Amino acid sequence: MKTLLSTLLHLILGVALLTACRQDAPQTDRLAGYMPPIFPDYTETTIPPNIAPLRFLLADTCETKKAAATFECGAERITVWATDGHSIAIGSQAWRRLTKNAAGRVITVKVTAHIDGQWVGYAPFNLYVATDSIDPYIVYSRMNPDCQAGCTSLYERCLESFHERPIFTSDMIQGGGIGPAIFCQHNAQRMLLPLRDAYACTLLTDSNDIEKLNTTSIPGLPSPTHAAWHPSGRYIAFAVDRSARQDARETASNIVIYDIAKHELFTSPQLFSDSTSATQPAFSPDGETLYFCATSQMAITRSDSAKYHLCALAFNIHGGHRFGRKVDTLYHSRPASPQPTKRKSDKTPPKRPEVRPNGSAAHPCPSPDGRYLLFTTADFGCRPADRPASDLALYDLKRKAYLPIDTLCSDGYAETAQAWSSNGRWIVYTSRSIDGLYDYLFIAHLSPNGRPDKPFLLPLKAADGYRRTLQSFAAPTLITTPIPYRAYTLNRKAHRRQSVDIQGLKAK
Repeated sequence: MKTLLSTLLHLILGVALLTACRQDAPQTDRLAGYMPPIFPDYTETTIPPNIAPLRFLLADTCETKKAAATFECGAERITVWATDGHSIAIGSQAWRRLTKNAAGRVITVKVTAHIDGQWVGYAPFNLYVATDSIDPYIVYSRMNPDCQAGCTSLYERCLESFHERPIFTSDMIQGGGIGPAIFCQHNAQRMLLPLRDAYACTLLTDSNDIEKLNTTSIPGLPSPTHAAWHPSGRYIAFAVDRSARQDARETASNIVIYDIAKHELFTSPQLFSDSTSATQPAFSPDGETLYFCATSQMAITRSDSAKYHLCALAFNIHGGHRFGRKVDTLYHSRPASPQPTKRKSDKTPPKRPEVRPNGSAAHPCPSPDGRYLLFTTADFGCRPADRPASDLALYDLKRKAYLPIDTLCSDGYAETAQAWSSNGRWIVYTSRSIDGLYDYLFIAHLSPNGRPDKPFLLPLKAADGYRRTLQSFAAPTLITTPIPYRAYTLNRKAHRRQSVDIQGLKAK
């Protein structure tokens, strides 16, 4: 019965969308002279040619019960009528017709609303369709704003449609912590999935093989908190807390490397020391550099002022010494330079610096071509999602200079660097700029000169989807194919007693 009702509802919705897309646009009585107030704000954004339909709402301040939007690109022209006076939901087939040959072109959107007995035409806005596609799948965590009260669940979403499926949910492990999932080179078959609390272990997948790693088998090393694959697929860098605490507070951390073939851990004095705390590792695309964030052990005791530096250490897989002898500091927190005194008559807002000079670095994320390093700066600590003043930063490793990315930063709200697409042209990050409470996913195109275009909010199936979404999105990762494992298979492996023990630490 439920299946029948669901089918009927989908048919009714499909007919409504099809009918809405076939009606002509209304004749305009007067022009507003400004762009329509819509949410999400898709005006003048750059989008990939393979993205799902962009559906939006007219703001509540727009007092109308009738509205329409006309999408136009070349000879293709589609008019969509609002189903409830505010929701503009273009159908999937109509959107595919519109974007089929739109790569490198512009889609013009004209919105008309019936206000006070007249049809008001807003100024048209553009959707710039890039020639660069985005990876078709994204994996992310969903959680309540207070992750201690709510449980994390892992989902996979197709960006070319609205299909979402659970990969691992908290109820499978009795409310325990999950993830985030880490993939090797955007490969869905090579996944690392940490599980915490009662089922403390890590699932490691490779092709059709799933291993359950006993990450608690080494005394003093609890479950890993951050991890990164080496591009060869042979090694994984783990950041491990030196305490059993697994909450959002700062804890002393070290970095170890796991050899998948030998099932053993190794490290170096630069990464594992009682005097420093190292965390959040990330390998360069060529595998020859390990990026990480580090601070002094003394700073950890003052968690409200700990500043993390962004560091780089050479890594060698061809024999001999595994690690370089010198740690390079790419971002060093330093006092901010004094701002020049402004005249009272000068009302020009101060220019945002390319990077916060006195911040704390977190979440290094190198681009797939090795050219750029995306990371986050907070006022202190290495958990920027909890700091309202967190901003993104983009470092050009070739020119050794920071690039302006003010289009991705909002004043007073936290942004966190997360992931690149496999072609290096798209950035996915989280931001609380919508309401200050929930973390939502934004996607931004990176132009050839390293400047990001205006980002757009991840499209949802319902135009009012974000009004009904009472969860945060976190830890997004782009992959090129869907994950080949069912939730049932992963859950069964996690519950089995049999696991792979990891050998103790070795210095390299």
